[in-house]
Amino acid sequence: MSKKNADVLIVQTLTALSLVVASLYTSVKYAECGDKKVVIPNQINLIIGALGLVFAVCSCCVSKLNKFEFGTVVILPGIAVVVDCLVMMFAECTLENKNTELKKDPAVLFELFLGLVMAGLGMWDLHSRTFVRKV
Repeated sequence: MSKKNADVLIVQTLTALSLVVASLYTSVKYAECGDKKVVIPNQINLIIGALGLVFAVCSCCVSKLNKFEFGTVVILPGIAVVVDCLVMMFAECTLENKNTELKKDPAVLFELFLGLVMAGLGMWDLHSRTFVRKV
């Protein structure tokens, strides 16, 4: 495995693991809320993170993808995470015993950041594979 592939594998694994941990934390923290606008998008983020871990562990199948399949694996899940976080942030769910709103919750903001990173890096990689010529 080359140095570049090892770096990509480490970043991919850490990003997916971070998304899983943040989603699990949000699930536990807002379990009593019960709002579908919180539970369903957060579970989607959890599934996306878990699939990202599977793809990171089985990098043999991801490394063979062409540029458009790679975009499907990284860009679309990143956009889905961003949309899910925005849906959660605009839900009316405030915990009674804590003054916590989803709009200001660091875990949800971290999930949003991870989605933006996934989408941004995926688009940058797609751009560099497609438009940047190797001399």
